[in-house]
Amino acid sequence: MDSKQLTFLSSSSEILLRLDPETQPAWGKMTAQHMVEHLSTAIDMSLKNTSYTPPWDEETILKNKAYVLSQGLKRGKILSDEQLKELRNPDLPSAISKYSNRLNDFLYAIETEPLSTYHIYFGRLDNSEWLAFHYWHTQHHFSQFGLV
Repeated sequence: MDSKQLTFLSSSSEILLRLDPETQPAWGKMTAQHMVEHLSTAIDMSLKNTSYTPPWDEETILKNKAYVLSQGLKRGKILSDEQLKELRNPDLPSAISKYSNRLNDFLYAIETEPLSTYHIYFGRLDNSEWLAFHYWHTQHHFSQFGLV
């Protein structure tokens, strides 16, 4: 597994502690708390063995997966305003705590068991692919809020 990605993700909870709840994003409609909860949801996806109907054909999924795992996510609005979820935690510190717990679960899982779970847009991912996805995804949103 990529040690740079692992090191960054391992320190991401500490980085989030610098985030002010009033920080405005460089793009998009998410609040700081929305962003943290969004990252937690992505980690949840990697730990659940669910099935789904992909929105694209297999060729498109593989192309998107290869791009994201090697290049990351492009800056800009990905989610529409209608996709902005209701907040699930009472405040930002609670959201960060939940994120930290889920991240620890993920880091433990990739060290102790083979993952083969589905990402809704990028298909089935294994441990190293999930690590790369979470690295790029976290970098993307940390950049959105000026944390990197």
